Amino acid sequence: LKSQVLKRLAAERGGVPWKRWALAAAAAVLLVATPAAILWNAPPKPEFVVPSDRLAWTKAEAEQYLNNSGIRLPSLPNGLNYDLLRQIDLVPVEGRAVPRLKFLRADGFASVDVYVVDTRQFDLTKIKSNPSVVPLPIEGQETYFCFHLQGGNIDWLRPPVF
Repeated sequence: LKSQVLKRLAAERGGVPWKRWALAAAAAVLLVATPAAILWNAPPKPEFVVPSDRLAWTKAEAEQYLNNSGIRLPSLPNGLNYDLLRQIDLVPVEGRAVPRLKFLRADGFASVDVYVVDTRQFDLTKIKSNPSVVPLPIEGQETYFCFHLQGGNIDWLRPPVF
């Protein structure tokens, strides 16, 4: 009789529903807690800071920087306003590192990239057909200074006359 009563009670209860609810609650806690723990312990993103230590260069400082970087030049071109030089870096061109000087107009709305190109490493015969590039050969050197224009004229790149 006892076994029949227990079977009938179990059938009336429909099994053990609290186990299902406990399992569902545990799964929900894991689904919420795991991403929260990952985000909580994630390292902070680095702050993006624009370097402001060099707001202007002189021609001598730019030449010294390039020489210290292993770029040997007789000299940079005269007639440029080096106060507007904002960045010097080496950029890959056809697998070779080419120095780039980035000049920015005072109002910030125009820029010119000047690439220092060694004619012993690159063929510059087709460069004259590109209207956005103005090559400046320096007599007696194997170096061209290619001015990549973003549009407009570059009169602002000339040094001011006092």
